[in-house]
Amino acid sequence: MNPIHTDIGRKRQRDIYAAGAAGQRPVVPVAWPKLEAAAQAAMSNEAWAYVAGGAARESTMQANRAAFERWRIVPRVLRDVEKRDLAIELFGRKLPDGSIAALDALPAVAEAVGGKIPVLLDSGIRGGADIFKALALGASAVCLGRPYGYGLAVAGQRGVVEVIGNVLAEVDLTLGLAGCTSVCEIGRDAIVAG
Repeated sequence: MNPIHTDIGRKRQRDIYAAGAAGQRPVVPVAWPKLEAAAQAAMSNEAWAYVAGGAARESTMQANRAAFERWRIVPRVLRDVEKRDLAIELFGRKLPDGSIAALDALPAVAEAVGGKIPVLLDSGIRGGADIFKALALGASAVCLGRPYGYGLAVAGQRGVVEVIGNVLAEVDLTLGLAGCTSVCEIGRDAIVAG
């Protein structure tokens, strides 16, 4: 696995902070709910239904998002808690669903493949923390779908570039929170099921 080029993420963070200090907001919203709302406002009803909709009752799409919410990133300072004599409980939630989320299937797929071929996750990725979790559970790489499409709807090519920059910035921040300097250092011990 090649390390992600985090200089792009760091530059994007600096650009966002500098613009914010000057009272400017990004053309493409950084937060997922705002990006989604801006994309919906920019798209025709037909385009929105195609990009944002899921099949049937959308149970698989809901299961994918629920799976990402079940996993929590463990900050570096909280790893090996037993060795530091700290008592910490991490809480999550479980939602009953008839569909299996791609993220829930990922560890078994990665184990079955055994490193012989890359495992790409292309379902439910919305930001840097999602990418971190997928890599920790065995993905070799992830694919962006909706974030890319939403950025395109909001600001064309510039929107796509900004969304990708925002996602890379989030990956970089998440790596730092977890005490990793590259994606090569992400291990299964960096997350816990909630």
